[in-house]
Amino acid sequence: MTDHQGLYDTAMRERLAGNERVAEPLFRALLALAPEHSTAWYELGSILVERGDLDGGVACLRKARLLDPDKAQYRTALADAQCRAAPAPESAVEPPPAATLGEGRVPLVEQQRIAGLLERSDRLDKALSRARALTEHYPDDAFAWRALGTVHYKRGESQAALDGLWRALARTPDHAETLNTLANALLDLGFLNQARGCVERALILAPDYASAHNTQGMLFRLQERFAEAEQCYSHAIMLQPQLAEAHSNLGVVYKELGRLDEALDCYRQALAINPDYFEALNNMGAALQDLGRHDAALSCFNRALTGGRNLPVIESTRLFTLNYHPDLPAESIYAAYRDYNRRHGEPAR
Repeated sequence: MTDHQGLYDTAMRERLAGNERVAEPLFRALLALAPEHSTAWYELGSILVERGDLDGGVACLRKARLLDPDKAQYRTALADAQCRAAPAPESAVEPPPAATLGEGRVPLVEQQRIAGLLERSDRLDKALSRARALTEHYPDDAFAWRALGTVHYKRGESQAALDGLWRALARTPDHAETLNTLANALLDLGFLNQARGCVERALILAPDYASAHNTQGMLFRLQERFAEAEQCYSHAIMLQPQLAEAHSNLGVVYKELGRLDEALDCYRQALAINPDYFEALNNMGAALQDLGRHDAALSCFNRALTGGRNLPVIESTRLFTLNYHPDLPAESIYAAYRDYNRRHGEPAR
């Protein structure tokens, strides 16, 4: 349970603050990684009961009671929820039979449509609408929930992604792609230990899964284990040479190590594969800034701003570059800061 303490603490903090909509997906993510965590089952069950989902709440509380039968709090909560759920038959509070879960109900044409929308950053709003519709029409299908979680992740909404990914994983627990996307969302939220568990499990299931090696490289980079990160990214590229993200991430490692020319080569490789890859453009701009090539850096940032999901971060880096440009008048720099503050922060004074 220790490895998952950070995720549990965050979920409980949100729960105690009354933010059940935030706490619920965190508890679900925790249970996907630590299914024997009785307290998480209890808290999730309590949230569902409070929301009026008595069947779901009873199922979760029953799981908590099974894991820790001596805890009076669990027995009391389960008995209360079962009374409130009456006169529903006992079978109504059981999970759906295994035969009704998994994949295969979402038509292939719908799967292809979602996949096409996910490839374009300017179509993610439409992808979100389609994914939500799939979960309504096929609520027991893992693909529908995985699609919803993946869309949220690609939109930069890692917190929202957890719920869909957890639901997908509950239906297909040995699905490497779901585990890998969940690991990425957890990395975004700072849950490194939980992300490690997901990506390691994904690689056990699919040892040649290039994207999972890339994710493991991201984990090592965040831990400043740069040599291991470099190995992971290089292995991902060997397995899938067209994986632009791995090229860009390898460039980030080289930049951290001060190998800027090699970093730029990696970013160019990534952009040759995907010319609109905004993260590679942003990373290249940062490397060019370090080399004092201010105009080229600004060109990269301006291109990245046309389609990036994390616009404030890119704009902030661009503003930093403006400060060091030798030929820009102070008024134009100040105007850029005023515009940034108008859209993302307090008005400049």
